[in-house]
This record gives sequence, C-alpha cells and structure tokens, in this order.
Amino acid sequence: MQEARAYWGRAAVAWNDYIDAQKDRCKFEVIAPAMMSLLPDWAPAGRGALDLGCGEGFYARRLAALGYRVTGVDHSAEMVDFARRKSDGIAYDVADAAALRTFEEASFDLVLGGMMLDDVPDYQGTIAEAHRVLAPGGYFVFSIGHPCFEVTKCGGWDRDRTGGLRHFRMDRYFEQDAAVVKWSGQRLAYPFETIHYHRTVSAYFNALSGQGFVVEQMLEPAAPESDSDIDLNSAHRVAHFLAMRCRKER
Repeated sequence: MQEARAYWGRAAVAWNDYIDAQKDRCKFEVIAPAMMSLLPDWAPAGRGALDLGCGEGFYARRLAALGYRVTGVDHSAEMVDFARRKSDGIAYDVADAAALRTFEEASFDLVLGGMMLDDVPDYQGTIAEAHRVLAPGGYFVFSIGHPCFEVTKCGGWDRDRTGGLRHFRMDRYFEQDAAVVKWSGQRLAYPFETIHYHRTVSAYFNALSGQGFVVEQMLEPAAPESDSDIDLNSAHRVAHFLAMRCRKER
C-alpha cells in the first residue's frame, strides 16, 4: 500500500490539473455518467455516502450536490489536500481503503469507488470494508478498468500504416499481478506512473458475493462512435471500463 500511495502522491498535481481542466474525456463522458446512472433510486437527502478512493474529490462533490452527507477517504495525503481545498461541507480523511478503522459498522447508505478498486493491492479487504461500513440495504457502486481489455496484459491496439486502429490484443488474462502504468501525453501537466492490479472478472464477482453483496447491475459503458478523440475512439470499439451496483443484504 505504501508503494501505491507514493505513486499517487507524485502524480497528484498533474492529476488534479487533468480533472480540473476536464482533460480526462473518458472520465467526464463515459465513466462518470455510468457511475451516476447506477446510484440507487432513492431520495439522497440526509443519507450518508462514502467516496472511497476519493482522489481530488470529483465524485464527493457530485454526491454532495445531490444532497448526500459525504465523507471522502484516500490513501494519498496530497490528493486529499486538493479535495479539501475545493469542497465545503465534505469531510475528508487519509485512510487505507482496506482498513477504515475510524468508521463504525453500518455508517453509510452508499459507498462509491470510482476507478480505485484496481489501484489497491488488497481488493478483498477493500470490498470487506465497504460491506462492513454499509447499512443493510445500502449500496456499493464502483468502476474499474475492464479486466478483459487491459493494456497491462500484453494488450493494446495493432495499427495500420496510417495509425488507424485495427484490432485489440490481449494475453495472460488469468495471471493476476501488478504492473506500473506510464501516463503520458500532451494533456498531462507532466508524465507520471501508477500501479495497476489486474484481477479477473470472476475474482471481483466472487469477492463481492463472498461478502454478501448482491450484484444488481453491471455496465460496460461505451464512448460515442462518431467522436474523433483518440481515447474515446477506442472506447467505442472495446469495453475499457466496467461498473457495478451491489446491494448489501445483511
């Protein structure tokens, strides 16, 4: 966990700019709409919500705007510092998602984890903690990179002579391991690296089911096919993201 925390600490300034300037088009146009569509159909006013792996507070602010009483936690103190600067009325803390010691059982009605479960080394512990802090009937809504289409597993696009996308390669799907992801490109304030943990779809499902979660809905959001943006262009051909809504029964 210390290693993952250090990577995101070094990335914090660039990541904050990436979100503030709305440069992450996949987040704004593909992932976030899917996540918000999975929120439970109830009146949020007065309900407690935990933004798990909150980063700079992107989802925490949106949940607060809906009327939730929001708490955000992240393992990166640098990320939490950015979140605090941008949010009034939202409590933030630095914490390990797999060891939420400051929260009692059944403290929240909703736990939301946006693209964080595959960034933590202990995904089973994180799912267990999400279940513990949820009240019965509460929901865990999360998104991850789609395990079937990850460039860290010898995947990626084969291209034609003009740079156009031909087909996506994938290999070693069943090997659950960690890989350093190199983030670069003109949209970033500076290049940085993070750690990504690959697990199979069944590993996530079995961990959720084993804790007592019922998976109510699963989405594989796609980008608009007509968009020429290189990230969105590829995201309408393969499922880069996977999102789920899970209910705590007991």
